Amino acid sequence: MKIGRYVSSSHNPIVNQSIESYLFDHYQAYDLILMVYVNEPCVVIGRHQNPWIEVNQERLKALGLPLQRRRSGGGTVYHDLGNLNFSFIYNRGRRTHEDNFKVIIEAVKSFGIHLEVNDRKDLCYRAFKVSGNAFYQKGNRMMHHGTLLVKTDFQSLWGLLSFDSSGFEQKGVRSVRSDVVNLSDINRDIDVKSLTQRIIDSFKGEDLGPIVAYDKTYASWQWLYGQTPAFKYRGRCDYQVSWGIITHIDGKEVNHKVAFGAEGGKYV
Repeated sequence: MKIGRYVSSSHNPIVNQSIESYLFDHYQAYDLILMVYVNEPCVVIGRHQNPWIEVNQERLKALGLPLQRRRSGGGTVYHDLGNLNFSFIYNRGRRTHEDNFKVIIEAVKSFGIHLEVNDRKDLCYRAFKVSGNAFYQKGNRMMHHGTLLVKTDFQSLWGLLSFDSSGFEQKGVRSVRSDVVNLSDINRDIDVKSLTQRIIDSFKGEDLGPIVAYDKTYASWQWLYGQTPAFKYRGRCDYQVSWGIITHIDGKEVNHKVAFGAEGGKYV
């Protein structure tokens, strides 16, 4: 069984998503790969989510933070330098997500913190979520990636993900809000660097060489917003939106890209 591991030196969300995708698409000679990385502040939505419903777009713009859309499903998460991300890439039938969870659980356990997996595939400390996880499959290839809240800025997290989204009508995937806790609040000895080392030390595999990847698709409007399933917004006007394009306002046919919100005609 050929196993590889990769710790990204980049904090650029687009670079890390590009490297993750490159490993998934082009390193199929490896039966199993673990990638570990840390992103600069950004918001990451699931493959089938609506960024206007999930994210406070005005605050995101004001802070100058990027939005990212994953290849996998699942809910919206906030990344910053206090959040450690992991990605298991492997061949179907050779491994299970339970095997992946064991790697993370054992690494965290070495700090005296005992985590459990709940019904939504979150890693939790008692009643508090410390890790959200998502999954992706293409052919025989599988991806299981997740977050670990080590010392995340919760004020920024809730400021970006908590807002009034009434007026939206959509059948797409909505995030489930959970009570969260940082691992460093449970044990002050844990930080991103030390946890990264524990995870890597417990995962025996070949260190992969430098990987340079930047897929501009992941920074494009078409990927970030144009992949949004159809939805309606009822405010001062009634909007119908399909794949990021406003198609009707109060029943009148139009053709506009949505910018930072439908209310008040804020489109370009």
